[in-house]
Amino acid sequence: MKDINKIIGIIALSELKGVGPAFIKKVVSKNTFEKNNTFHEIKQIIADNKKQFDDDTIYEAIENAKDIVLKCKEEGITIIEFTSEDFPSLLKEIKDPPPVIYCKGNLDLLYNKTVCIIGTREPNENAVKISERIGLFYSNSNWAICNGLAEGVDNYSIKSNNIIHNNVIGVLAGGLNYNTKKTILKKTAENAEKTFKSGGLLISEMPPDKKEDTFTVVKSCRIQAGLSNGLILIQSSLDGGSRFTTKSFCETQRPIAVINP
Repeated sequence: MKDINKIIGIIALSELKGVGPAFIKKVVSKNTFEKNNTFHEIKQIIADNKKQFDDDTIYEAIENAKDIVLKCKEEGITIIEFTSEDFPSLLKEIKDPPPVIYCKGNLDLLYNKTVCIIGTREPNENAVKISERIGLFYSNSNWAICNGLAEGVDNYSIKSNNIIHNNVIGVLAGGLNYNTKKTILKKTAENAEKTFKSGGLLISEMPPDKKEDTFTVVKSCRIQAGLSNGLILIQSSLDGGSRFTTKSFCETQRPIAVINP
């Protein structure tokens, strides 16, 4: 992990209550946190932007950030902060990119042409066949396939004959240490482990040990959208979870395809 001081500073800043990704995108540049005094830099940032936190709260956030960095090192998780040249350029374009992404697996896929294939967790027979065929087509065309690795359309689009394609990007809503902590749903964890072992890539903006919940699942949808060159929606109800990824994709003005079976 490059620029540990900057990573610790950005994570610490994001640990402060009320400080979100859009704010961090606005106030953090390549030159931020290049010095060794993370505490004073955070104090200056929040003072310049008329936010108030006491010293103990800031110190606690910094210590938490250090613990996260250490935990990631133990778990083989790479941290990439959003001002880094390694941070995906497409993801950087969205209005509220994650301050850092936690990655495990084949980092080369971050720079691959990527299609987001999503849909309902309860697909009908047609949707299952379409998901498999479209996933196989893009995999054979050397595109990465991105989604949340959930049951349903996500699951069928990343497999062929029940074997995960080797160019899958799974965006998880919980910490990447799902093998040691129950951070994500069982089916998602199974797909995540198979994706990792097949040469794919796992990404989360949640630190290790963080369990997924409704809020983090919705947040992860914008990352799926941000990483991808285009989106294919195969089957979904109007109020299904796919609407969150689709909404985020509309904001990117990138191509969207909706299957009409």
